[in-house]
Amino acid sequence: MRDTSARARSKAALAVRRRGPPRGSPDALSIALDDPRLGLDELLRLLGSRRVPASVIERIGGDPRWTRHAAVRRRLALHPAAPTRLALRLTPQLGWRDLVEIASDPRRSAVLRRAAERDLEARVEQLTVGEQIALARGAPAAVARSLLGSGEARVLASLLDNPRLREQDVVGIASAADAAPELLARLAGHPEWGGRHAVRLAVAANRRTPIATALRVVAILDRRGLRRLGRDATVSAIVRIGADRRLHALRRAEARPGSG
Repeated sequence: MRDTSARARSKAALAVRRRGPPRGSPDALSIALDDPRLGLDELLRLLGSRRVPASVIERIGGDPRWTRHAAVRRRLALHPAAPTRLALRLTPQLGWRDLVEIASDPRRSAVLRRAAERDLEARVEQLTVGEQIALARGAPAAVARSLLGSGEARVLASLLDNPRLREQDVVGIASAADAAPELLARLAGHPEWGGRHAVRLAVAANRRTPIATALRVVAILDRRGLRRLGRDATVSAIVRIGADRRLHALRRAEARPGSG
């Protein structure tokens, strides 16, 4: 009888190893985990299935035999059934791309998403410029704001395409005294931010903006913006003059007979 039971368990474990977890059968998965023949590749294949229940995820996460492998820790933390307490324990050991995935997933708990964000913020300065550029495009809001202090123009240029960036953040980029001229020129022509009044005004007012770019912005500002530029002593003289001339031209156009 015992031999028959052992054979049945061995058969069940083999089936799980070959075909993956059956629907609604955590017992079969437990049998597979008890099988000493279960290899790393087979375990990773099991963890690739969304059918693995939380109880099995937790059991694997508590087994040092498996959690010593970075690939297993990653699969566990990213699995949709992973208990929050297990995922929280694993997030500090994940790569930054995995942290972005967790922090951006609305299906994960708010506690876990915020923990992933904090880990990302703590690592920003350790990333290469190339990694920061890639991170900037899709970083969660809190992490995106932590990248605003980057002195690297390529990182900030990538950050402009992040949908979580706020207008006040972009105005801050455009107003920075050390902003790169090429970044300001790119910002002026950006399809999303280049059309915002506050951003246009900040670009035109920044002394680091190339003169040709600043004057192109001046040409499309409204009267309120032109007046502000003309009165601001910190703005370069040529931009102030351009703003005054544009404002006078608008007034003359309105004063012409039949202009109303």
